[in-house]
This record gives sequence, C-alpha cells and structure tokens, in this order.
Amino acid sequence: MNIAFDMFFAKTEAMKRGIGRYSQNMIEAILKQETNNSYYYFYPDVSKGADYLKDQLQQFLYRNRIDVYHMTSPFNLFHLPASLFQAYSDTMLNKAWFGYTRVAATLYDVIPLVLEHQYMNDFVRPIYMRVIEMIRSCDIIYAISETTKADAVRLTGMDPAKISVVMGGYDPKFKPLSPGTAATAPLRYGISKPYVLCTGGDDPRKNLARLIEAFIIANRSLAERYQLVIVYNSSDDEKRAMLEQARLLGGEGSIVVTGYVPDGELVELYGGADLFAFPSLYEGFGLPIVEAMACCTPVLTSNNSSLAEIGDDAVYQVDPASRESIAQGIVHMLSDPQLAQGLAAKGLQRSCQYNWESVALKVTEGYEKVYRRKIAVFAPRHPFYPQTYGALYHAVPYLTNRGEIDVFVEERLDDRIGEERTEEESPIEVYLHTEFESRKTKYDFIVYEIGNGERYSFVVPYLAEMARIPGIVVLNGSHLHELAWMNTVERNDLHGYYRVLDKEFGPAAPHWMDAVLGGTAPRSAAPLDRYYLEHAKSVIVYGRQTRDRLLQRSYRNVIEALAPAVALQADKSGGRSPFRFATVAADGSRPPHRLILRCLRKLIDEGCSNVSYTILAGREAELPQGAAELVSELGLEPYVHLKVEPQYAQFKRLLSRAHAVIALSDPSADASPDIALELIASSIPTIVYDGDFYRFVPDDATAKIQPGDDEESVLLLTMLKLYRDKEEREGMSARASACMSELHTLPNFSEALQEAIEQSSSFGENPTVLWRIQESPGGVPQIRNT
Repeated sequence: MNIAFDMFFAKTEAMKRGIGRYSQNMIEAILKQETNNSYYYFYPDVSKGADYLKDQLQQFLYRNRIDVYHMTSPFNLFHLPASLFQAYSDTMLNKAWFGYTRVAATLYDVIPLVLEHQYMNDFVRPIYMRVIEMIRSCDIIYAISETTKADAVRLTGMDPAKISVVMGGYDPKFKPLSPGTAATAPLRYGISKPYVLCTGGDDPRKNLARLIEAFIIANRSLAERYQLVIVYNSSDDEKRAMLEQARLLGGEGSIVVTGYVPDGELVELYGGADLFAFPSLYEGFGLPIVEAMACCTPVLTSNNSSLAEIGDDAVYQVDPASRESIAQGIVHMLSDPQLAQGLAAKGLQRSCQYNWESVALKVTEGYEKVYRRKIAVFAPRHPFYPQTYGALYHAVPYLTNRGEIDVFVEERLDDRIGEERTEEESPIEVYLHTEFESRKTKYDFIVYEIGNGERYSFVVPYLAEMARIPGIVVLNGSHLHELAWMNTVERNDLHGYYRVLDKEFGPAAPHWMDAVLGGTAPRSAAPLDRYYLEHAKSVIVYGRQTRDRLLQRSYRNVIEALAPAVALQADKSGGRSPFRFATVAADGSRPPHRLILRCLRKLIDEGCSNVSYTILAGREAELPQGAAELVSELGLEPYVHLKVEPQYAQFKRLLSRAHAVIALSDPSADASPDIALELIASSIPTIVYDGDFYRFVPDDATAKIQPGDDEESVLLLTMLKLYRDKEEREGMSARASACMSELHTLPNFSEALQEAIEQSSSFGENPTVLWRIQESPGGVPQIRNT
C-alpha cells in the first residue's frame, strides 16, 4: 500500500504537545515495521484557501497513488493561533476530495463535547462539528482509548464498527534510573527539596490551579518537606500567575515552574520524583501517567476518563474536582512508602502494555482492513464455446477476499460467476469493456489475459493502461505473432504491424516486415510479445520454457502457474457405439488434420471399421484447408463429421460421446493448452504432444507423443491401443481426473494471481520519506527529512 500521513501537526504548536508526541512515535513505529508499504508525508497548505488545498491534495494523491490517507490530527486548525484560526476556519479537508483513497483518522478525544461549557461558543461550535462530520465519514477511526470511543459514539453518533481502539505507547527512553545514578536535572531547574512532579499545560482541563491549592494544603501536613514541580512550555505570564497563586496561598517557594524540558531531562525528573500527580479533569489517553509508570514513579491521578482506564489498580485515584480529595491522596502517598513502592512496581509492570509496536501493528491492521485492492479483470470468452467465459473469469471469486473486483468482457453472456459466493461477500461487477474508460481511475491493478486467438483482440487496446496502472498479464501462449497479425494486418493496419515489429526488432523491423509480408519467413518465426508485455509488472505463464525465455529477455516477475482446467461435466450416459474419436480446433491451435486423417485411414484398414471421427471447429477459419477434398481422397466420408461453431450444449454432448480426443496442437502455432486440459479434467482419454504444459500430468493419465519423424506411427499405435483397450481408457480417465482435481484447479491458479498482485505493488513518483526528530538550540522539536 501507499500510505500518506497528514503532517499539519508538525507545523503548529501541537508538535510540542501530546498530539505531536503521539503522532511522531506512531509514525516512527509504523516505519520500523517490515512491510511492503510505502509512506509519504503531506503538508497541507491552508493559507491559500479551500480550492488550493483541494488541488494540492488531489495532485498529491494522484501522483503518489495513495491508497490510505491518515489524518493524524483532524482538529489541526484548533492548534493555530487565534488570528489564524479565524482566517483559515473555512479551509479544511473534505472526504469527497479523496475519491477512491481510503481515509483514516486518529481521534484523541471529544473533550469540547464532554466539557462543553468550557470549550464551545457560537463561533467554535460549527467549525468543530464540521471536523466531527469529516471524522465520521472516514473509513476507519483510531481511538486512543476505550473512553474516547465510548464518548465519540455517545456524543457524536459515530459508528462503533468504524472505531478501532489502538491506545498509545511511550518512548523507550522513559525507564527507571539506573541504580546509583545521580539525577542532575533537578538542580538545573532550581529544585531544592524532594518533589512531586506534574506535567501540564495552559488548558484549564489540566487542573493545575486546583493541584497547586491541594499541594499547598497537603504540604503543610507534611512539614513543608516537598516542592511541586510543574513541567510545561509555559509563557512568562503563565509562570508568574502560578507562582503568584502559590504566594497568595502561603506556599511561596514551594512551586517550581520549569518551562520546556527536553525528554532526556524529563526522564530524570520523573525518576527523581517521590510522586507524579496528574489530576486532570479529562484525558483522551493520558500519556504522562504511562511515562511516569514506565520510570517506576508512583502515580496519583483522576478517577475519570482514560486515566482510570489506563491506571486501573496501579495508580492512586482521586476526584479531580475535589481539592480535599487531591490533598488527601498526596498526603497518603507521601506518608506511606510501602503503598507508594507497591504502586510504583505495579505501574512499571502495567506500563509494558503500552508500547508503540503494538499501536503500529493495530494501525496497519486497520489500513489492511479498509484498503481492499481495486482490481479490473479483462476476461475473454472460452476458447471454444463463445457462449461462456474462460477460466480467468471463473477464477475471480477466489480473489474476492483480497480485493474488490470488476470484470470487463467483450459482451455480456448468460454465464453466472461465483455461484458459491453469497451476496453479502464482496460483490463482483461485470461490465462491457467499453465502460472501462470512465472507471479506470479507481483501479489499483489490472489483470489481462492474452494469447494467439481472436477472443483476446478486445483486450489489446487496453494494454496501454499498464503504463499508468500496474498490470498483470496472463500469457496464454508465448510468441504473440497471431495476435499481432489479426489485430493489424488483417485489419489493414500495416503501420500498426510495423510498430509491433519495431518494438521487438528495432532497426531490423523493416527486414522482418518485408520477409513476413513477402512470404519468405513465416510469421510464427517472429516472437512478438514485447509490444504487449512492455509495461507489465508481472507475467503469468503456463510453461517453464516460456518462463525461462521471458526471463532471458529481461522480463521481470515472471510467474509460472498451472493452467486451470474446468471439467465439462459432460453427460456420459447412453450408448457410445461406434468408437468415437474427436478433435477440437480452436484458439489458433491448428491441429495436424492431415496426420490424424491418415492415421484414421490406417486404423480402419487395420480392421477397426466401427469408428468415427468428429472435428469440432470454433469457427470456419479453424478448419483445415482442403479438408473436404482430403476426406474424399482418403475415402473417409462415412467416418468423418465436421461441426463448426456448435452451441455449448452440443459441444458437451459430442464430447461426452467421444471415447478419446486427439488434442494435438501444432507446436508452431503457440496455442493455449486450455481445451486439452479441460478434456483431461473431464476424464476423457486425451492424446497430446508431450510438452511443457502437460509435464505435471502423469504419463499414465494421458497419452503423450513426441512430435517428429515417427509421430505418425506413434499416433497410430496410440489410437489402436485406446480403441482396443477399454481398461486402459478407464484407468487413464481415473488417473487424469485425480491429477487435475489436485493440481490444475481454479484455487491454485488464483494463488498465482495473488502472488503476481503482491509482487506488483505500485509505488508513486517519490520514495518513502524517512524522518527523525531533532532539537533546535532553543529546545524546540523540529522535523528533519533525510
């Protein structure tokens, strides 16, 4: 997948706060995973208005073929200064802009709806609710706690099925101080006594004013032995206000406000504290208490929201709305070392549940859940009976668990797809190929099947799409000379034929064109696959020889598969006399009719006169030239029957009556093995040339002969044996059926398709951008691209 992270948070104050820390750690953990994903960063520019932002986003999505866009901080506008917030309040992302890209969002909380009286006003509310609507429309929502999920469902009506709770983690640098380590950070910040630590912010929700008041009350009971250390990037005015509050309450000198503290020193402050106090009024996750627990510091926190969820029995819980409850908790914890040590140990153990590796795994699992590859399949008709589709069409249902599939065909046929699939499962839509142009931008992959047959011609114009959309070609043959010929020369397009030759032979193309058109070289001598396969990400072939040849020609990702064979399920009932041989001529196979007819004549001359021979031709052009004359010449009129373009039912009936089929395909024709394999799978004894396509079919499951000088005598002996030996025929049928049902199956073929899709994962124009966080001299985190 190509995954984009929305990096707006890195351009705002959110980078210095919890959202920035969360997003940074989550992204870095995701990048460390070993996946085939590619990652991109998008920095929205809201300064130029919504139209510019839409154009910027859509160009980015298209250029990098983004599959999933992750909004890491959906409420990014709320982290801008007030003046910019008002200026850019109408500039935010819209789900409709994303087209087919899936959208994910991290939801940290819905605090403005929980504490509505503190955060909402007539200006903020409509803007906030627009963001909520955007999040609701996302394909997946990552809540950082069960509390956040429950509140989002209760207060916004978000679909709970869309929400995945991923929790959060902490940076591994947060850990207990090594024994004997002297913490130097407290001295640098003017801490002169044992201390209670708190991390906070200027948000009233952090409850700092009440904590200061409660601490001063508690400290009196503790003989003024402690200081309260407040860590956050406070302004000078905020710092003065907190110190003034302490002075007015009689706690002057007991409060330390540090300002911004780098993580390295923050670890020391956690480790040196006698207690970490965090009585927030509400938190979506509460990362500070996890960091404190990881440093083996006892924690006092609120009995609400995610704080109670995360801390559970490993923290001391208080009522954050009660000054007395907070003060009593501080006294209790600091007066009872055994209690504090016990909670610190429990907290350390509990903190192990919260790690970024787990978060990253849940997030990427969510990406996989919502991202289903969108695949277009160009499925030709069956090689013989045009009333049905071929094997690729019937393999499609086995891919639906990995993608959403649209099938494009030459014409609509009454051929049901995936009858075993229920409607609730991923539906497969079938379209005419002419509808592809209007739909092509939605697809991640295209699967084509091509070979040397007229049925593939409708696919040819769409092969050019592989220059933009990753394409997989099922090559049902090898040298595509017949495909090139019928789509150019037979259509009076000599320029097109030259383009095909030029792609293959370059400067030698004129010579080849003159030789082929002039009849001095057979067109089968020219291997013409480069024009058609040039942009293919993967090529699936049915033979090892074809695979090796393509690899030698520098094709990439050539995958060998066993050709699928769908049994005809022919009705074999009824009489079958006389002994019937049959041959199927289709898909450019060009059977050696003269050879077969001569053997038939000799078979009859051997006394096997109770015989017939049927030639089933897919179209008139498949019949041998001078077939009628040859039949007459050999005196075979009573025995030979020609059937051109039989209907599917007739085709099955004729084959079901056959005792044996002669499926010898002219090796120079480079025809597909589809029909021969279907015949073998249908338990019909079949004679084939011993070749690459049939090497996994046991020798005793079909009759294999070698092409050559003695092939006529070998074919005659094979025909005689099948004619005379019923037991041999029955054994061959049983063994063929067993072999084909195990190996040459649609599920096995679909696995090869899936492998090709996995190996063909597309990447955009730019490589994955790696990032690290560095600190400027002023201590402010900055993003550095590497």
